[in-house]
Amino acid sequence: MAGTGEAGPSDKGVGVTRFDDLDGNPIAVLMNYSVQSSVMMESVMANGDLPVTADLAGAAVQHIEKQYDAAVGFFLVGSCGDQSPAFRSKRYTIDKGKNWSQVDAQDAGWLLLAVQGERLGTEVVRVSETIKTTSGGARSPLRLVTGSVTVNTMIPGHPTRPTTTYDFTPNGTADVPIWVLRVGDGVFVGVAPELSTDTALSIKKHSPFPHTAVLSMIEGGSKNMAEARSYARITYEAMDSSYAQGSAETVAAKIGDMLDALRG
Repeated sequence: MAGTGEAGPSDKGVGVTRFDDLDGNPIAVLMNYSVQSSVMMESVMANGDLPVTADLAGAAVQHIEKQYDAAVGFFLVGSCGDQSPAFRSKRYTIDKGKNWSQVDAQDAGWLLLAVQGERLGTEVVRVSETIKTTSGGARSPLRLVTGSVTVNTMIPGHPTRPTTTYDFTPNGTADVPIWVLRVGDGVFVGVAPELSTDTALSIKKHSPFPHTAVLSMIEGGSKNMAEARSYARITYEAMDSSYAQGSAETVAAKIGDMLDALRG
């Protein structure tokens, strides 16, 4: 439920989109990465202050914008529901008796943030430099389509520790809005819930577009939408969700239909 899970699914690919002006100069660099921007979350400084920071997203964007004088960097949150940064200032530790506790690096957390932001930003710049943009026109259609799908809901819990039993009984329904933006041969798919890795990877795998970016937390976000694996394992994401089991798979299927229609 808490801490790292090295055997779990994780999407290590970072999607990069670059927009140039008519002279071929970069004006915007977009990164799509599946991770929470939470390196400094819940950390408390040595003097008792709470950190004020744009965290991992801000650190990565700052690095990118230093490499491109006139370009703006954007961080597009991917499937972040089950993906934390590799290193967090306030982290879980587990002893040999499987007892867990939390340790806070406090002021040293800023170094963890700087290093990870720089590493992510460096990879984005490397990929960006390999992109060859086109002049647009009929070969690069721009189209936004929206839709929604109805899913079952449940009352989210407030998990504080691992458990072997939990009641995931649905108690209602809700409509989940979906946004799809096509830019040439690429497509950006966005939903409000925090998706899990399995869901995003499934959407990408079945997408008819060669470049597919999956975005979470569009229009403000709406907490976790866990996949079947999380409900089976009774994870934090599943217990903390207001969406019942099967919702993520229903949303992924609807997105697949929208992408097929858009491509056709």
